[in-house]
Amino acid sequence: MIYIREFSQYVEKPKKPITLLIKDKNGSVIASIYVDGDMLGEIRKTIKATLMSQSVFHQYTPGKRFYDIRTVSTPQGQIYTEYVAMMPNNITVLHRIVYKALADGHVVDNAQDLLDYLKRNTDLFKPTNKFFWSLYATVSGKSDLGQQKESDAEVFFTEYAKSKGINVQIRRPATKQEDALESIDLMFNHNGKDYTIQVKTLDNVSETILDGIEYYKVVISGDYTEMKTDYFVVMSVDNLKPSYIFRGKGVITMEGHYLVPKTNFVHKA
Repeated sequence: MIYIREFSQYVEKPKKPITLLIKDKNGSVIASIYVDGDMLGEIRKTIKATLMSQSVFHQYTPGKRFYDIRTVSTPQGQIYTEYVAMMPNNITVLHRIVYKALADGHVVDNAQDLLDYLKRNTDLFKPTNKFFWSLYATVSGKSDLGQQKESDAEVFFTEYAKSKGINVQIRRPATKQEDALESIDLMFNHNGKDYTIQVKTLDNVSETILDGIEYYKVVISGDYTEMKTDYFVVMSVDNLKPSYIFRGKGVITMEGHYLVPKTNFVHKA
């Protein structure tokens, strides 16, 4: 079915290595699981295949694609398919799966252990399983927060531009592909040129020096993606702490934080 192919395109993202840090209740790291790009691709493929094998997600709605927001009815509750589409790429989902495996007494020392656990426990992604709803709450909650922060960022950036005597009309990407694959959250046109903005939810900012270059170390709540936009806006989860606008060029994506050259600083408030 065509919307299944569109689903596959929507969830596709660069397969970069990640490290899953597993912590105890006190926040101390008890395990570190490195996942290279190839293995990450296999893990995403396994989760996606499990979701796609379920007839409930093949309910066709005229005029709707899989990643459009539409509702699937199940005996356990209503499901928005857009949130389901987020599961294969969500790093928090992977963390939750590792914790689940450990709680069930399984050994997960490396990425292969994680993949094997997923293949043996495909029922975790079925709506009849309580754990599915735990994951669903994770992705839907993050999405709601992210959408709110994008709305806040529109106002934040517009007000900053206005303070500089520039009137900009912020708009959302015209296609899902720009949003999902290019990590473009907002756009605007100035003097005939289009500019792009990526928005993240900010946890904290600190200063650091690497190879003699001064950076802001930016820790976010959510997934770390490659910076391809003109501007990088981070909106604080704490209204008492500032939010920031940075230029996007030269921002380095690290494991667990961004490195933003200090020269990229534009505004904070």
